[in-house]
Amino acid sequence: MTEGRSDLEASLADIDRKLQELQRELQAVAGRGEPGAAAPVEPSRPPPRPDEPARLLDDTAARVAELGRRIEDLGRLGRELEEATRALQDEFARGGQGGPATWSGDVVVRAGPFRDIASLGDFERAVGGIAGVQEAYVRSFAGDRALLELRLAGELDLVGELRRALAWELRVVDSGPGELEIGLGS
Repeated sequence: MTEGRSDLEASLADIDRKLQELQRELQAVAGRGEPGAAAPVEPSRPPPRPDEPARLLDDTAARVAELGRRIEDLGRLGRELEEATRALQDEFARGGQGGPATWSGDVVVRAGPFRDIASLGDFERAVGGIAGVQEAYVRSFAGDRALLELRLAGELDLVGELRRALAWELRVVDSGPGELEIGLGS
C-alpha cells in the first residue's frame, strides 16, 4: 500500500469517527441519548416559590438558546466535514499530487447508480456537452452501473467539469491513468 493511500485511508477513518461523534451528539441534543443509556436523573426540587415560574421560564429560554447554538455549531461542523471529504476525494483522484487532476485522450468512466435507462441517457448527454469532451458514449450498462468511453480534446479537469455539468452529487470512488470511477447521488 502506498504512503499516500494509507494517509488517505487514515484521514477517511478520522472523518468517519468524527461523523459518528456528531451523530451521537445530535442524538443527545434531540433527547434520545445513546441506545440503551439511562435517561438523565433530574435532581429533586423544593416546591416552587412565587417567583419560580419566571425564573424557570428564563432558564428554559437560555437552555433553548444554547441548544440552538449547539445545533448551529454541529451543522457547521457537518458542512466542514463534507468539504474535507470532498477535498480528500479530489486528492485521491489526483493520486496524491497537488493541483487538479487532469485527464487527456481516451478515458473510461465507470458510474452509477442509475435508477433507469432515461437517467443514464441524461448523464451521457450532460457528459457529452462538456467543453473538451469530443465524444462520450455508453459502452455497457448492467444493473445500475454504466461504463462510458470518453475522448477528450486535450487536458481536462474531468472531475471538476463533471461536478459542474451534472445535476447529481458526485464522489470519486477510484481513479487511475485513463480510468475514473464515480458514485452518483448522496
